[in-house]
Amino acid sequence: MGNYIVIFIARLQIRYFFGKYKNTLPTKSTVDNPKMKYYPFEGDQGIVGWEDEGFVETPFRLGRMLSFVLAYRTYLIETPPEEFNIKKIGRFHSKAFRLGKKYFPNWIGFQEARCTYNPVHADRIKRYRKVTEWKIEKLLSDDGA
Repeated sequence: MGNYIVIFIARLQIRYFFGKYKNTLPTKSTVDNPKMKYYPFEGDQGIVGWEDEGFVETPFRLGRMLSFVLAYRTYLIETPPEEFNIKKIGRFHSKAFRLGKKYFPNWIGFQEARCTYNPVHADRIKRYRKVTEWKIEKLLSDDGA
């Protein structure tokens, strides 16, 4: 039952912060050819965003709530439609994504090209993860020396 309470509170926080900052995320890119960035903090998987989406510039709490949206979007980008499984990413992230679309309908992060499977981006995400794992392992092995 404790897990349900945590999810309930998280949903309330998402609604509150999305409502507070409604329509404040960028709707047009100010960067020519924006680069994909990898943020290795959402669970073991990490999330991706583009440098023109305003994720880094958002207030901390909004950014934390957006990380659930970005986690779901990352799953959409890296998973071929025939392999998609809502249980793998979780209904919570799916609902956060839908709420994000409701409160930030014109955000550039919701452009179809950034929310659908792309084999090139999927491969890049795998490489980001591999490098991140290697860096963590190197850091931990150097620390014990």
